[in-house]
Amino acid sequence: MPSKPASSNKSKTAAPKAGKKVDLGKLPDWDLSDLYAGPEAEAIENDIADCSNDSLRLKAQCQGKLTELAKDGAKLAKVVKEYERIADTMGKLGSYSGLYYTQNQADPARAKFNSDISEQLTKISTNLIFFELELNQIDDKVLSAALKH
Repeated sequence: MPSKPASSNKSKTAAPKAGKKVDLGKLPDWDLSDLYAGPEAEAIENDIADCSNDSLRLKAQCQGKLTELAKDGAKLAKVVKEYERIADTMGKLGSYSGLYYTQNQADPARAKFNSDISEQLTKISTNLIFFELELNQIDDKVLSAALKH
């Protein structure tokens, strides 16, 4: 005799019908002030400008040169720290804009803000694509030697 399929643990509560509003109660409100004071904060524009300028400078100084820089552990460490600083600031910007938008996805101003920040971060990141690609091309022996310094 064939066995019966295991019963599912689906809830017997019916889902609300389309168009019917459901009261979810008070939802959490994130305090994003540890990242930025608000979407118009001058710090946001400053961080975007700094990331843009720093990514262009890093690209000009290092693109096509990471293998050579890896021969000197101190020089490689310096550029890796600079790359990480830029990446961390970009992560902060992206986190803020994404969380700010998520707080009220029905607000077109928040959607535009998130989209604008994402677009700017994409432009900045194109200046940094070379970094990880070149870093991954460095011979493991060279990297190991650089890490010892």
